[in-house]
Amino acid sequence: ALQAEIERRAIDLIANHQPVDRQLRRTVAALKIAAEHGYHIYDALILASALDAGCDTLYSEDMQDGQKIGSITIRNPFS
Repeated sequence: ALQAEIERRAIDLIANHQPVDRQLRRTVAALKIAAEHGYHIYDALILASALDAGCDTLYSEDMQDGQKIGSITIRNPFS
């Protein structure tokens, strides 16, 4: 419930053309990733940062190997 409220308010800020910085956009993206894909917010922040940086592959043993989120493919380096 709190996560949904934070996401709603952040999206409202962006939609109302309030000055927003890159960190807020990444945070909103992370909240969406967490909600849509079931990742914890910390993993979602890593994914959102990788997307923002233009990465196409993210190596992690904690996330689902082969899953695509946006332009990123998650790879488990130990598989």
